[in-house]
Amino acid sequence: MVAVAIYAILGGRPLLEEEKQQKNDISLTWFIYQNSLSEDCSRLAATVSELPVSLQTAELLVDLLLRMDKKLCTGGVDDSDGVVGGCMEEIVGVT
Repeated sequence: MVAVAIYAILGGRPLLEEEKQQKNDISLTWFIYQNSLSEDCSRLAATVSELPVSLQTAELLVDLLLRMDKKLCTGGVDDSDGVVGGCMEEIVGVT
Protein backbone atom coordinates (compact mmCIF):
# COMPACT_ATOMS: atom_id res chain seq x y z
CA MET A 1 0.00 0.00 0.00
CA VAL A 2 2.84 2.36 0.82
CA ALA A 3 4.50 1.77 -2.54
CA VAL A 4 1.24 2.47 -4.38
CA ALA A 5 0.71 5.66 -2.37
CA ILE A 6 4.26 6.89 -3.13
CA TYR A 7 3.79 6.05 -6.81
CA ALA A 8 0.52 7.98 -6.89
CA ILE A 9 2.03 11.01 -5.14
CA LEU A 10 5.00 11.07 -7.50
CA GLY A 11 2.74 10.73 -10.52
CA GLY A 12 4.78 7.80 -11.77
CA ARG A 13 8.15 9.61 -11.87
CA PRO A 14 11.17 7.72 -10.51
CA LEU A 15 12.56 8.54 -7.07
CA LEU A 16 15.42 11.01 -6.87
CA GLU A 17 18.64 9.86 -5.17
CA GLU A 18 17.82 12.00 -2.11
CA GLU A 19 14.39 10.39 -1.86
CA LYS A 20 15.93 6.92 -2.11
CA GLN A 21 18.28 7.74 0.78
CA GLN A 22 15.34 8.91 2.90
CA LYS A 23 13.55 5.64 2.10
CA ASN A 24 16.60 3.64 3.19
CA ASP A 25 16.89 5.63 6.42
CA ILE A 26 13.22 5.06 7.19
CA SER A 27 13.57 1.32 6.44
CA LEU A 28 16.58 1.02 8.75
CA THR A 29 14.71 2.79 11.54
CA TRP A 30 11.71 0.48 11.04
CA PHE A 31 13.86 -2.67 11.23
CA ILE A 32 15.60 -1.43 14.39
CA TYR A 33 12.21 -0.68 15.96
CA GLN A 34 10.77 -4.08 14.99
CA ASN A 35 13.86 -5.87 16.32
CA SER A 36 13.45 -4.03 19.62
CA LEU A 37 9.78 -5.08 19.81
CA SER A 38 10.74 -8.67 19.12
CA GLU A 39 13.37 -8.67 21.88
CA ASP A 40 10.96 -7.09 24.36
CA CYS A 41 8.24 -9.62 23.53
CA SER A 42 10.72 -12.46 24.09
CA ARG A 43 11.64 -11.03 27.49
CA LEU A 44 7.98 -10.59 28.38
CA ALA A 45 7.16 -14.17 27.34
CA ALA A 46 10.01 -15.50 29.49
CA THR A 47 8.79 -13.50 32.49
CA VAL A 48 5.17 -14.57 32.02
CA SER A 49 6.15 -18.23 31.79
CA GLU A 50 7.80 -18.00 35.22
CA LEU A 51 4.78 -16.53 37.00
CA PRO A 52 2.97 -18.78 39.47
CA VAL A 53 -0.48 -20.07 38.58
CA SER A 54 -2.99 -18.07 40.60
CA LEU A 55 -6.00 -15.82 40.33
CA GLN A 56 -3.74 -12.81 40.94
CA THR A 57 -1.50 -13.82 38.04
CA ALA A 58 -4.52 -14.26 35.76
CA GLU A 59 -5.80 -10.80 36.70
CA LEU A 60 -2.35 -9.31 36.07
CA LEU A 61 -2.12 -10.95 32.64
CA VAL A 62 -5.62 -9.86 31.63
CA ASP A 63 -4.74 -6.29 32.63
CA LEU A 64 -1.51 -6.54 30.63
CA LEU A 65 -3.38 -7.83 27.57
CA LEU A 66 -5.93 -5.01 27.78
CA ARG A 67 -3.16 -2.43 27.99
CA MET A 68 -1.30 -3.98 25.05
CA ASP A 69 -4.53 -4.07 23.04
CA LYS A 70 -5.13 -0.39 23.77
CA LYS A 71 -1.62 0.48 22.55
CA LEU A 72 -2.18 -1.47 19.34
CA CYS A 73 -5.61 0.05 18.73
CA THR A 74 -4.60 3.65 19.37
CA GLY A 75 -1.43 3.60 17.30
CA GLY A 76 0.97 3.48 20.22
CA VAL A 77 2.72 0.42 18.78
CA ASP A 78 3.44 -0.52 15.17
CA ASP A 79 2.77 -4.25 14.92
CA SER A 80 3.01 -4.48 11.15
CA ASP A 81 4.99 -7.72 11.37
CA GLY A 82 2.70 -9.28 14.00
CA VAL A 83 5.27 -9.79 16.76
CA VAL A 84 3.22 -8.07 19.46
CA GLY A 85 0.00 -9.82 18.40
CA GLY A 86 1.80 -13.16 18.54
CA CYS A 87 3.09 -12.34 22.00
CA MET A 88 -0.43 -11.50 23.11
CA GLU A 89 -1.69 -14.82 21.75
CA GLU A 90 0.95 -16.65 23.79
CA ILE A 91 -0.09 -14.74 26.91
CA VAL A 92 -3.72 -15.69 26.28
CA GLY A 93 -2.59 -19.31 26.10
CA VAL A 94 -0.97 -18.98 29.52
CA THR A 95 -4.06 -17.40 31.04
